[in-house]
Amino acid sequence: MATMLRIILAIFCLSEIAPVAASEAIRNLSNGMRLRPEYGTEGFEYVFHEPSQKWVGLECQVRVLASRKLPEPLAPPRQDPLLSMQIFGGMSVESASITDGVQNVQRFESYRWCWFNRAVGDVELKSPQRLGVQVSWPSPAATVDSVTEPMEIFNLPPIDGLPPETWTSWRGPDALRAGTDAWYAEVHRRKGREPVPADLAQPFEIRCRAGLWDTPYRRKQ
Repeated sequence: MATMLRIILAIFCLSEIAPVAASEAIRNLSNGMRLRPEYGTEGFEYVFHEPSQKWVGLECQVRVLASRKLPEPLAPPRQDPLLSMQIFGGMSVESASITDGVQNVQRFESYRWCWFNRAVGDVELKSPQRLGVQVSWPSPAATVDSVTEPMEIFNLPPIDGLPPETWTSWRGPDALRAGTDAWYAEVHRRKGREPVPADLAQPFEIRCRAGLWDTPYRRKQ
């Protein structure tokens, strides 16, 4: 509920910002991709891969060393998750829906990792997309705010940067932003972003690919 309220607040605040011009040009796509209306000639436009006749969606994996100390559990009952992920567009923010939920963050070899998918259409192509990952710690006293670690911010790769089904390399965050309202400051592009120190211990990492989907919205299982 709190996450939804934050998104609604962001949309309300952003309504006072001039929208992106409707005539903004979208660059030509590479690797056999193009925009196509979801219903052939009608509907919203999503990325389509001509050679395979499949739709294209962004698939990302996020991992962190299992030795990094994190709250347990990450999704306490009847509380907001203590691991949050947000997608930032040009002037928007929304929760990144972790596949099967935060409570199902997996352990694999020496890492914890999770997966999220995102449909890509003309709206997403109009501005660079970023992912913010942030950890909060529950306070021992109900009257004291949680202790929130800095948000780790990743610039997401262009959907057509590599051929479909090809993973990028694993890499760490591009910037940090401190504070419980880091998501709000990031969507409004306020000052306060910090460069990632070279000695940052055990950061989150990300890799992404352009997945081939049966529908514009998701890969069928």
